[in-house]
Amino acid sequence: MSKAIEPVSQSLKEYEMSVTPEKLSEIIVANVGEQGINVGHLDRIVNPSGKSTKWEIPTLDGEAETTGEIEGIIVFHKLSRARWDGEYKGGGEAPLCSSKNGFSGVGVPGGDCQQCPYGKFTEDDKGESVKPECRLVKQVFIRRPDELLPVVLNVTAVNIGSADKYLFRLLNKGKAYNSVVTKVHLTSDKSASGFDYAKTNFAATAFLSAEQAAQMQEYTELIKPMLLEIELAAGDVEEEPF
Repeated sequence: MSKAIEPVSQSLKEYEMSVTPEKLSEIIVANVGEQGINVGHLDRIVNPSGKSTKWEIPTLDGEAETTGEIEGIIVFHKLSRARWDGEYKGGGEAPLCSSKNGFSGVGVPGGDCQQCPYGKFTEDDKGESVKPECRLVKQVFIRRPDELLPVVLNVTAVNIGSADKYLFRLLNKGKAYNSVVTKVHLTSDKSASGFDYAKTNFAATAFLSAEQAAQMQEYTELIKPMLLEIELAAGDVEEEPF
């Protein structure tokens, strides 16, 4: 078996910040107002359904880019939750309860997400497993080459383990997630119950130079307070293959 090639630290021009953090703050205020970035401002990567292994990413010309691979720097990530009454049918209705951090919910019933019955699997009258009404998602904010703001990749529950394993491997190498260029790609897989779904895979392709890593840490500290306030939006939650 050939040995995997270890990414090397390097200065990558396409990930250089074209403006200072102070200037970026000014641009954000000028374009979206004093309130900063909210749930509707950042572009969402649309997750595939069924056997598809392609995402859809909005572009400047209004057309969707279709791709099975995303590369960029993870500038932040967090858990989020949302609960609709029964099975989510789409249509843009607001959730009954939601959580910006995956641990504390606001709405009905609200409170401690870890103790909430709507976040747990149950069984129906036939003894078959029933999915939780409350959906857990890891929101991954990825800054792509030559862009100032990140796009949002909503990693649904079936793929959160893949994201967490990757983040732990970076930790084991002493690398912060925002000091690494990450490639995310989709492959076809089957759930334990035999449903087809798109598996989300993460891999490091390059390590930033010390100077660029420090720059990205400043960027994360600037934008993190705004990203913490972003909730799940209609369309972020897809049916899970269980």
